[in-house]
Amino acid sequence: MKADVSDEDEVKAMFARAIDHFGTLHIAVNKAGLQRDAAFHQMTLEQWNTVNLTGQFLCARAAVREFGRRGVDSPVSVAAGKLLFMSSVHQEIRLGGPR
Repeated sequence: MKADVSDEDEVKAMFARAIDHFGTLHIAVNKAGLQRDAAFHQMTLEQWNTVNLTGQFLCARAAVREFGRRGVDSPVSVAAGKLLFMSSVHQEIRLGGPR
């Protein structure tokens, strides 16, 4: 299911389609982010929020709302749901040149 995860309405629609198709969700894996040509220290707050924080927040919030609506499904897990947040290879890139 494709959606712009920085757009709240698209995230809501994506989760609605997923829940309609699967009945519920038990896990959400957040791996949203885009490469920007600006170095981290030159990135604007708007770029950071749109690309790296907003998408993960909106998807996690939608998942948690579904987990709360459904509650614990004890044959599946002792928790109502699971959230997994992933990073990228950019943690390996240093500022200021080679290692």
